[in-house]
Amino acid sequence: MEEGHIEQAYACYEKAAELGSAYGLFGMGELCRTGEVVPQDYEKAIDYYRQAIEGGCHLAYVSMGYLYELGDSVPQDGQKAIEWYQKAADSEDWVARNTARYYLGALYEAGAEGLEPDEAKALEWYRLAADEGFGDAFTCLGYLEPDEVKAAEWYAKAAACGLPYNLAGCYATGTGVEQDWDRAIELFRSSEDGGEDAEQCLALLALLYLQGDIVPADQGMARDYALRCFTMVGVDPALVQPGDYGIYLAKWVLDQLDA
Repeated sequence: MEEGHIEQAYACYEKAAELGSAYGLFGMGELCRTGEVVPQDYEKAIDYYRQAIEGGCHLAYVSMGYLYELGDSVPQDGQKAIEWYQKAADSEDWVARNTARYYLGALYEAGAEGLEPDEAKALEWYRLAADEGFGDAFTCLGYLEPDEVKAAEWYAKAAACGLPYNLAGCYATGTGVEQDWDRAIELFRSSEDGGEDAEQCLALLALLYLQGDIVPADQGMARDYALRCFTMVGVDPALVQPGDYGIYLAKWVLDQLDA
């Protein structure tokens, strides 16, 4: 989220929390957990999450589970993470329910402290979320699908939910579908207005315009897409870490342009 937008969100969450809004309390908890705008404070985050839960915001169950999964300010405990996620997975709230199902799938896929990886259970949770149209679950089902054609079909469902990156990659490489760079670029560009994987899509477009092998070389377009990548995620190029794939690639493109 861009810096100005984060500050606006903070003002809204703070006011809503003062008025007793469960979702305002949850938002304040998220900001305290991540350290955006306000100093990182896990104890305050947990207090906000508990108040949010009391007010009926079931997304806070997911955040509590995430704290136990990672061991942030609480002992790392995969089983306790499951307990919190399960509370949200049983919710009538579509977002909380399917976010929790997705997190349960990821937890079982990777394993955690006190919890061995279990791909069968991971697939079970991902499918439950996918059955209700949760885009990230389609992506994960594609990752775990050994058949390239079927994987591309999962990615197509994810693209229909606004997550085109993996399907674009299939068309770019001819994996599971006939290679079609025009279709790949069309899918990358579909993220220009935002989306969960927009960062990666914009960075790839920047690289393509820098290289000039697939599209005509255009340094202006390469720079524009790279800068839009940073603007979209609200990260200073000087603070990019190698693990941040999309913005790291965008930073590399800028470095090449400025060399």
